[in-house]
Amino acid sequence: MAKRARRRQENGARRRNTLRRVSANDRWLHLSAGDITARNTLQMLWGWTSVFCSFSLYATTLSTVVSEAATSNVDAEMIDDMIELFNISTVCFVSLLRVLRSLDHALYDITLEEEAQPRQYTAHKELRIDDLSDPKAHKMTHFYHGQLRRLYTCFDLEGYLRIIGEDKIPLYTGHTRENTPCRYLIDPEELFLFTLCKVATGRTNQSIVDEYFGGDYARWSFGYPWMLHYLDDRYEDILGYQGLSRYAEDFPRFCDAIERFVQKDRARENLDGSYDIIPGIEFLPWDIFGFIDDSLDDGCTPFSGPRGDYEGAARKEEYAETQEAFYSGYQKFHGVKVETCFIPNGLSFIFGPVSARRGDAGVLRMSNLNAFLVWLQHGLFFLTGGVAVYYGVFGDTAFNLGLECIQSYYRAYGAGVQLSAAEQKCNNAIKAARITIEKNYGMTSNIFRICSSKEGLKLAKKNPYALEQLRVCHLLVNCYVCLNGDQASSDYTFGVSPPRLEDYLAL
Repeated sequence: MAKRARRRQENGARRRNTLRRVSANDRWLHLSAGDITARNTLQMLWGWTSVFCSFSLYATTLSTVVSEAATSNVDAEMIDDMIELFNISTVCFVSLLRVLRSLDHALYDITLEEEAQPRQYTAHKELRIDDLSDPKAHKMTHFYHGQLRRLYTCFDLEGYLRIIGEDKIPLYTGHTRENTPCRYLIDPEELFLFTLCKVATGRTNQSIVDEYFGGDYARWSFGYPWMLHYLDDRYEDILGYQGLSRYAEDFPRFCDAIERFVQKDRARENLDGSYDIIPGIEFLPWDIFGFIDDSLDDGCTPFSGPRGDYEGAARKEEYAETQEAFYSGYQKFHGVKVETCFIPNGLSFIFGPVSARRGDAGVLRMSNLNAFLVWLQHGLFFLTGGVAVYYGVFGDTAFNLGLECIQSYYRAYGAGVQLSAAEQKCNNAIKAARITIEKNYGMTSNIFRICSSKEGLKLAKKNPYALEQLRVCHLLVNCYVCLNGDQASSDYTFGVSPPRLEDYLAL
């Protein structure tokens, strides 16, 4: 089995070659900017100390020769003092040199104990769902053992294998050997666990394999993207806005749940410990079944590296246009934007991801959500007298565009015009209901840590899968809500239970 490079456990430093026999870029590859400065300073002191040691030794030798050749006219006591001074300086500089060498070894080199450790991969453990206890399963994936079993059954990886006539998932590498395509064969249950562990913890493939799975690292660079593409393609019509058609008949029930929430009196604590009771509004002035908002996800700068792995390499040709395309002038970073429609049972439906350069109104025009909701509800709901009703979603002031199914807060137009007390009260009441969509975004980042790291969103790579990964995380959040519920679906908020996991993932 292939061997791994030795690394120091405290700082991840690789086993280095002779200091002056490697290039500067290779020597500092594993260090941060602060470590580079510290090591430069350390080695500069080391060099000057070596010079002073050589000078002291030379001076000591010279003084000894002078002492032997001195005539009787030379003050012997003065020569003895000079020799003693040179000897003391030599001892001091040699001691300092030893200290610097020890410090450099302790900080940046591998100890004898680590050097003696085997360099083989951890043995393949063939981990399965039944091997996990509830605490270990939750630590790895943020799902419990029984929930993992239900989720794995719904994903139907074994059904996919029956269709293609394989026992394990074949992952072709693109290489051939004697005209035979090379491929990895991974057990579907193991790939399922690895994918959930990866998105839940946000850790690197190497650390996950070393702790949980064992075996070769290379196969997971093929297996993890395959699993993301499989889930993204399989549940595209469930996670996207098309999934709203499954709950269209429940729009009036969702509207009633939102109205009951804004009619409740709310208590607000003051700084002195007292409470103010904020009365609810009498009725909800909008026919809405959910909320809409956009989230920005910060990612790595696309095409940020050099064109080649050599000194003085030029930048990639596409870097200027691509970085401009994904740059958000509002947030001052590169990333993507997701438009989300959230309903009171805790489920969310998304459009995107698209470039973070787009504003909320621009993404709304791209998604064409208003026209879709009008089409979906055409001839479905009527008031007494045959008047058609169209339920919409509620967003912030960026969505105040006068659309039929996209509603927003009351807004004052014109200089000196102010909202009435009733309109201001209504705005404040709906803000408390709309905060649930923000908490849903927070749940996505907290449960699936790969969404809260820039390293989890890398665009413009050789085999990119960042967008599929983000959509799969939103899908898994909906699965988590179906299994555990959330604050929006609780009795203290809207009181609408989420569907069963099997019903939500049914194709």
